[in-house]
Amino acid sequence: MQIFSSYVSEKGKESKINQDSLCITQFITRRKRVTMAMVCDGIGSFPHSEDASCFVTEWMVNWIYRDGLKAIHKFKEMGFVRAVKREFYRCHRKFSEITPLSNGTTISMLITINKRFYVFWSGDCRVYTLKSGKPKLLTDDDSESGVLNACFTNIGYHVPHHKTGRLKHHSGFLLCSDGFYRRLDPDLITALLNLNSSKNPTEFKTRQLKECVDRNFKRNEVDDMSAVLLNSK
Repeated sequence: MQIFSSYVSEKGKESKINQDSLCITQFITRRKRVTMAMVCDGIGSFPHSEDASCFVTEWMVNWIYRDGLKAIHKFKEMGFVRAVKREFYRCHRKFSEITPLSNGTTISMLITINKRFYVFWSGDCRVYTLKSGKPKLLTDDDSESGVLNACFTNIGYHVPHHKTGRLKHHSGFLLCSDGFYRRLDPDLITALLNLNSSKNPTEFKTRQLKECVDRNFKRNEVDDMSAVLLNSK
């Protein structure tokens, strides 16, 4: 199964710096095809929250290539989920050691291993997929009346939520920050998740993502906007 990836990340109109961070990596090891993607949205009320989003992203990428490979080969589904959550906790402890001031980020992460997928999240970054031709939200926002009640911080640890499922042909996953999805219509999310017949799907999907960002700007979105899109074929 081939997976095409594309992404976008734009600084918001009222932001001094883009506080989002993202990553996409794919590799094959011992007959296992692995894809990992993340979108982290630094909490704007914390100073230098781009440090938090960048730290978590870089830490988990290093882990997937270091100890994550062992976990992929060694554990079955729930064992792998526990291994990922243990690593998030180690990441939290290290970040707490080196960060004197309150700081934090929301997290969305997707890992695919052959025909299985694993979604992890904390906060209000989201992960969408398609079900029966319509966008399905795989995550639940950790917020109430627009106020976050859980995320990745150095002042307390919240265990990330997770979901698992079967990866299907012609499926798609959209990981995105709240600035990206807040003003998008469901039909636009559906168009992103559907893999078209373009000879260069990565280029086409990147153009679609940028068009969504432009539309959000026209709808007066001021927050940073980041998204990772994966389409399988």
